[in-house]
Amino acid sequence: MEYRIKFKNVFLILILIPNTLLIQLLCQYGFPDGCVQFKNVYDLYQRLTNLIINTAFIFYINKTHKHVKLNKEYIFLFFVSIISNLTFSYISSVDVFKSSLNPKKSGTTNYNAYATTLYAVIFSIPTIIITYNFIKHTPPRLKEIIPRIFITVWYTLWSVLLYTNMDNLHLHHRFFSFICCLWCYQKQFIIKMLFFIALGIFIQGSLVYPYTELIDSYELNTNTMASPIIIQNTNTSVIVKEVIVYKCEYTFEQMCEICFEHYQ
Repeated sequence: MEYRIKFKNVFLILILIPNTLLIQLLCQYGFPDGCVQFKNVYDLYQRLTNLIINTAFIFYINKTHKHVKLNKEYIFLFFVSIISNLTFSYISSVDVFKSSLNPKKSGTTNYNAYATTLYAVIFSIPTIIITYNFIKHTPPRLKEIIPRIFITVWYTLWSVLLYTNMDNLHLHHRFFSFICCLWCYQKQFIIKMLFFIALGIFIQGSLVYPYTELIDSYELNTNTMASPIIIQNTNTSVIVKEVIVYKCEYTFEQMCEICFEHYQ
């Protein structure tokens, strides 16, 4: 019996491949700003595995694959995900919009008016659309609502615990796009379009930044009584302090040259 692969069964793959190749190509030229290229094969493996597992999860829990057809609507939505990917990359590269949701207990996080407005628009519009469509068109069914409530509460609880027990909480933009995709499960066109916009942003965030978690947190080293490392020779004594380096533009050889020149 002849078996033909149906369009709906490969639609997610057809979305992931061009988005992935496009982001990796642009990242070579430093776009978006702050794009972190994969360091090695293992790094690429982590990013792609995380991306595939999460996109497949939200794609199939929303039963999106059951409604896919080879028609103008889904061809349009295919390009929506790519345009969303590129648009968010551009916006995140604009200086006035460069910020992140990273509340800290040890300090205050300040946002300029432009970034605050952007956050308000990004959060309010999807919330209004999803809430209105949820109430207006489709009566909620428990078997569809309970898993989404559980997943949302799961991440909410961990966010609270991380902020309470650590020093900060970093909510990535792909976390919010993941939650948005999760709740865009209905069949109305506006909901489908919002789903693919959020999907494009999720793909962008998963590939551009080297994190595997949707939320991150770290604990600051507050032990100020620790003994410093002291290196002594005939003329100098050097105190080495522990630092956290997020991104270093120097090679190991360049750093050695700087140290050698400084202490000559």
